[in-house]
Amino acid sequence: AYPTLIASSLLPVGIKGLVLAAVLAAIMSTLSACLNSAATLFTMDFYRYFKPDASERKQILVGRLATTIMVLIGILWIPLTKFLSSSLYVYLQSIQSFISPPITAVFLIGLFWKRATARAAIWTLLVGGAIGLSRIFFVLFDIELVDSSSIIGQLIDMNFLHFAVFLFLVSSAMMIAISLLEAAPHRGKDNDAYTISFGNLITGTARNDISASRAILPDSTWLLTAALLVLLVGIWSSFA
Repeated sequence: AYPTLIASSLLPVGIKGLVLAAVLAAIMSTLSACLNSAATLFTMDFYRYFKPDASERKQILVGRLATTIMVLIGILWIPLTKFLSSSLYVYLQSIQSFISPPITAVFLIGLFWKRATARAAIWTLLVGGAIGLSRIFFVLFDIELVDSSSIIGQLIDMNFLHFAVFLFLVSSAMMIAISLLEAAPHRGKDNDAYTISFGNLITGTARNDISASRAILPDSTWLLTAALLVLLVGIWSSFA
């Protein structure tokens, strides 16, 4: 639709330039936010854990190097996108369906279930992420290691939206099971959220305080949440 909009006579020449500039600006802002977030996560969660005494100058340098590496990985990944889907939109949605379900499961369960533990969240992210990356690997290289009629073969050939539901259920079950196998997390007086890094898991120093940032929602927020859900269902119903 976008190439047709630009190439056709639907828009005058000046407006076409504005539309093109707006799209380029949106792409640039999205990429800059993604790269900045990735560099921050790497610097704060990994580098600073192993180098707690690193100066601010070194942290900035590491962040810039991480950004450069992410840009190179993104450039090298571009030729591989055509193997996942011929449609850019479907490609983006399929990639999200492979990596988002474990994050969603950890966030929702950690938010609404006080019994959830930090170690359960970490293992759910690791195992769920590995399953999602495995699906990308099989689809990307069109590898048939198993019979398509088997359960694993059916999971590989499954529509990406159905796979997202499957991965979310598996991640949720894993989060709940590991939490129940561990001791109940200790909740402080202030109910402060405890942020756990992968370094804690590697060194075995993970604490079971609180698995994720969790807040006690006031009554007004619950009402606003319910109103938002009703609005979303109404919009969805009108388009359905």
